[in-house]
Amino acid sequence: MKLFLILILFRTISAQALSCPVHRSMGITNPQNFYMIGADEVTSSSVTEESFNRHFYNIFFQNNNELQTFPLPVIPAADWEKPYFTAYTVENDGVMTIGFWGGMARIPGMNDEGVALITCHEVGHILGGLPRFKLKNYEQLSNEGQSDYYATSVCLKKYFLNDHETILELNKTQGPLPLAICLKRFQSRLDQAVCLRSLKGIQAFAQVLGYMQKDGGTPVLGALDLSIVPETQYDAYPSHQCRIDTMVAGVIGDARPKCWFR
Repeated sequence: MKLFLILILFRTISAQALSCPVHRSMGITNPQNFYMIGADEVTSSSVTEESFNRHFYNIFFQNNNELQTFPLPVIPAADWEKPYFTAYTVENDGVMTIGFWGGMARIPGMNDEGVALITCHEVGHILGGLPRFKLKNYEQLSNEGQSDYYATSVCLKKYFLNDHETILELNKTQGPLPLAICLKRFQSRLDQAVCLRSLKGIQAFAQVLGYMQKDGGTPVLGALDLSIVPETQYDAYPSHQCRIDTMVAGVIGDARPKCWFR
């Protein structure tokens, strides 16, 4: 029996034996297509097939030396044509796959920075370190909160620092809040540009969360989840707002928020 360990960005995970990567918890068989956007559909997403593949594979191979220190081989699998909303880290027959389907990149409000952020989240499941899942068969993988934090504190920062397009971010119109955050926290122009691109990705991810789970609301940059967990959440997703707070904390070098980490 093939064992797929599927870590999906938007649902509490559970291990289950599957014969194909059908994400039953995300309802992709919904006849109203709430969880899919075809490659031929036009949305407000600015992501193209070229930029989707470029950011995904550039990030994977930038981290490839570290990824190959994982006990299992790790391979990339982006598929622009797949309409469903998912990015995942999957183990099957002794091989770990980091995957990303194009439907998620076409969600309204998505941008290239959001693609980079989500890719870094998946890389973070393997490279993010502690805390890890406590669920059986997941113990080698960083949990959701830690993968969010690693995505912006390490992976995305490294990627944007080495991307020649990053410095051009300073010439673009910026919202007052991202500009205030980045100018206050960073002195060098390059670090400010990395911060701005990272926050742009986080804002896109907030739109994805709101679109995917409307009952959970769309989190807002600058709002805070002030809840305090009695102990670290090892095996569940933090709240939408807590995830955004965690990503922002990674960008600006703050500690992991207490809404999921103790």
